[in-house]
Amino acid sequence: MTDRETLLAAAGAIIAEGAVRRFRAPVEERAALAEGAGLVDADHRDRVAIAGPDAAAFLERLLTVGVEAMSPGQGGRAFLLDARGRIQLAFDLYRLEADRFLTDASPGHGAEIIERLDMFHFGEQVHFEPGDGAESALEIHGPRAAEVVAGMGLLVPEAPGAHVVSQPGAVAVRTIRRDRTGGPGFLLVFPPAGYDEVWQAARRAGARPAGLDALDAARIAAGTPSHPEELGPHSSPLEMGGLDGITEGKGCYPGQEVIERTLALGKPPRTLVRLRVDRHAAAGDDVIDGDGKAVGALTSVAPAGEGMVALALLKRRAAQKGGPWRVGPGTATRVDDPTEAA
Repeated sequence: MTDRETLLAAAGAIIAEGAVRRFRAPVEERAALAEGAGLVDADHRDRVAIAGPDAAAFLERLLTVGVEAMSPGQGGRAFLLDARGRIQLAFDLYRLEADRFLTDASPGHGAEIIERLDMFHFGEQVHFEPGDGAESALEIHGPRAAEVVAGMGLLVPEAPGAHVVSQPGAVAVRTIRRDRTGGPGFLLVFPPAGYDEVWQAARRAGARPAGLDALDAARIAAGTPSHPEELGPHSSPLEMGGLDGITEGKGCYPGQEVIERTLALGKPPRTLVRLRVDRHAAAGDDVIDGDGKAVGALTSVAPAGEGMVALALLKRRAAQKGGPWRVGPGTATRVDDPTEAA
């Protein structure tokens, strides 16, 4: 086993398809994310470097964010849309240097990023470099996340998408501000040989191990959309509250006319809402109104007490009425306060 696998196994990690789903105490994992700082393995995510003299101009004409206005040390969410304004690619984009960018995406999405962007590659000096294990990563989320990062001797970026490299010990770590649970969050990227050192430094600073199941529950409770559950071809960024991935007034990109028209006319016809369901439910389950009509569907779900907390893409008029709705044999109610959804 690798150093990472040995360390995680000793910590009681339950690993499925390369991802740490949970540890031995799910209740403690949720508490760490809600009250302290949860330490989450992120090696399973896909990272792709996009580099070359024309990389910025190439990405500028394709993505929804102002890439050329992005300075080294900045970044954030980005989308590639189709002509209808629907999401084809959704990932985080960080400018490392003038001619080098890093994407961080959901598992398996890296190959699609390369394939789809390469379709628009017509001789520009730009190339793609799949991560393929070249870097390891950990995430730290929760109210004490910034305190933990500082306690590790790392510089703490404050603005969303900001990132900085620091080296308090033998390992250089790129610390990226990425909030996923409604509070401060950080992605730490570093060479794989440094996994044990970075993990132990986070533990000494007060972070407690948490798996993806707990992180996803915290994300859903916070109402944060994710790829591919919410951010996919079935939706547009505006329906999902993805304005942080769109630079208003930016020049032409695929789907731009639809986005600008929707912004000018007002709200999109569907919206993402947070629900509590009093019985078991699953992603894809229909949300039914009092007249027996489907007004949307669940996109993400997680256990919460005796029921479930969920995100759902609903028709805007139905969402404004506020429910309750039926989901299978259960009842779903809207939750606007994230503390009530956790």
